[in-house]
Amino acid sequence: MSAPRLLPIEDALALIREHVPTLPEQRVPLAEALGLELREDVVADMDQPPFDRSAMDGYAVTGDGTDFVIVGELQPGDTPSVSLSEGQALRVFTGAQIPQGATRVIMQELTEVNGTKLHETERASANFIRRKGEDAAKGKVLIKSGSQIDSIEAAMMASVGVTQPLVLPRPKAVHFTTGNELVPPEQTPALNQIRDSNSTLIAALLHDSGTQLLHQSRLRDDLDLSLAMAQQVEEQHDYDLLLVSGGASVGSYDIGKPLLERLGYTIHFTKLDLRPGKPLVFATRKKGARTQVAFILPGNPVSHYVCYTLFVYAALQQLEDHLTCWDHNWPFDFSAHQLSEDFIYKPSDRLTLWPAQDFFIDSQPHVRALPWKSSGDLQALLYPMTGFIRIRSDQEVIPKGTLVDYVFLDLTNYRRFF
Repeated sequence: MSAPRLLPIEDALALIREHVPTLPEQRVPLAEALGLELREDVVADMDQPPFDRSAMDGYAVTGDGTDFVIVGELQPGDTPSVSLSEGQALRVFTGAQIPQGATRVIMQELTEVNGTKLHETERASANFIRRKGEDAAKGKVLIKSGSQIDSIEAAMMASVGVTQPLVLPRPKAVHFTTGNELVPPEQTPALNQIRDSNSTLIAALLHDSGTQLLHQSRLRDDLDLSLAMAQQVEEQHDYDLLLVSGGASVGSYDIGKPLLERLGYTIHFTKLDLRPGKPLVFATRKKGARTQVAFILPGNPVSHYVCYTLFVYAALQQLEDHLTCWDHNWPFDFSAHQLSEDFIYKPSDRLTLWPAQDFFIDSQPHVRALPWKSSGDLQALLYPMTGFIRIRSDQEVIPKGTLVDYVFLDLTNYRRFF
């Protein structure tokens, strides 16, 4: 039997686009909508403001005189019980409804008061009345569909009574790690063990991607036990994305692919033309009217990072209907940079994404390949890494001055990729 073909990553992205749907719209409480995309116009349910109201603490009066008799007081929330006549004044506070007959409000700072007598000491240029509907008439569109709901949008929705906005929901994820050799980060590993860093990495990447992590736990390298545990988690959590760290290869204890198959997933690809990240599994399944998405990520942490950046995040963007990532064959843009020094390269038949650092020399973009020993070498991703060189070569040394494809990754703003 021949080995499976290594799938070009452009074809892998096309399969993700084909099989990952957009999440159905739903209404959520306003407090849970921050950061989500609004899927309907928000309109004013009444005139804004809904009545003539005072813009200042002061006195509502009628006429152009300077001396008035104070006939009462009106606080915000009170209904005016008098109609002002010429020469009369009513004490009002900011936000109070303007009584019938009033033509202006005198700021209290521009008055002298003696008992019920009011004298205007200086005439202001404004009347300090906010007229009914001057901000927005009833029915005016205040926030357009497609807007992201941030603090101001949320406040505006609250002001017009929209407490259950229609949104594209935040994707929900479940994450399993595999490997009997793994121990928690707080535990000192024995000689045959390693600390689990992938759980921390995935949790952080999901957080940066705006995805809700519902559950995270470790599976044993035993298919039956892992299936039982996965089924128990599925009874407790309704998720959109399942991530499995490790178990993507074909060894006797690589349980990822058979686990997905026994859970009812259809496998779409298993091996990529990519270094790091060759044994990546992508699968989907139907659950009622919904489609759930699953990835098995190769166990090494650098492979995790690259595969998440390229493929998992593309699937999340598809779930959230952010299709700008499909404007190109890659979900982010490469540009030509000049090597600032010789690049010591490990030749490979696979396409390689190599950790790198970019900078400018005489206003020209340059890049330096960083030391990278293996796909388990997390140090290669630490600062000063700023992105990746994309390369496929049979040369062991790529000379200084060579133009290479490079992508800048803004690690402080993950969504910049797309």
